[in-house]
Amino acid sequence: MAVSIALTCSATVARATQPGTMVMSEPLRAGRQDNFATLLGVLIFAIFSYLFYDTVAIPTTPLDPPDARLVLRAFHYTLGISVWALVAVRLYWWWRAPRPAPPAGLPPPAFAFSRAILLALYLTFFVTAMIGAVYAYADGQPVSFYGVHLPTLIQESYALRAFGGYFHSAFGFYYLGVAALWVLVGLYHHVRYRAGLLRLLPGSRV
Repeated sequence: MAVSIALTCSATVARATQPGTMVMSEPLRAGRQDNFATLLGVLIFAIFSYLFYDTVAIPTTPLDPPDARLVLRAFHYTLGISVWALVAVRLYWWWRAPRPAPPAGLPPPAFAFSRAILLALYLTFFVTAMIGAVYAYADGQPVSFYGVHLPTLIQESYALRAFGGYFHSAFGFYYLGVAALWVLVGLYHHVRYRAGLLRLLPGSRV
C-alpha cells in the first residue's frame, strides 16, 4: 500500500512538471487547494497521527519482553521516513502548485499568516525527521523501512547521539506548539471572519 501511494504521488508530480504541462490549469475556488495538495495533507495527517501514538507508546511500553519496544521503534522509523518523504513532496508542491485564494471574508494578511503557520509545521516535520535519523544511527540502532534494513549512514557517536536526541525531542515540543498555534489562529479566524472550522482539518479547504 505504501509503495502504491508513493508511486501515485511520484506519477502525479511527474505529470505536473512535464514540459508543456500547466500546473495552473486546475481552477481553484476561493478557500480551496488543488487535489494533490489535499491528498498529501490527508496522508501526512494520517501517518503522523499513528507516528505520534507510537512515539508516546515507546517509553510507556514495559522493557520485558524486550522485543515489544523494538517493534515499536521499527514502526517509528518506518512512519518517520514516510512522513519525511511525503512532507518533502508537499514542500515542493507548496512552491510549484497553484496558490490558493483566501476563503470569503478572510483578509489576505490573515490568510497569509495561517498559511505561514502551516508551512512552519511542515518544515518542522521535515527537520525533526532528519535529526531523528541522526540520533538513531549515532545510537547504533538498526534503521528499517517497512521491514527493509537501511544501510548505516552514520557511525556510532556519543556527541551526535546527544545532539540528535536533544534536538529531536526539542523539535517535538516545538511542532506541538506550532500545531496549537494553528488551531488557535483558525478558531480566531472563524469567530472573527466566519472563515469556517473545516479548514483546520485535512481536506481541500484552506
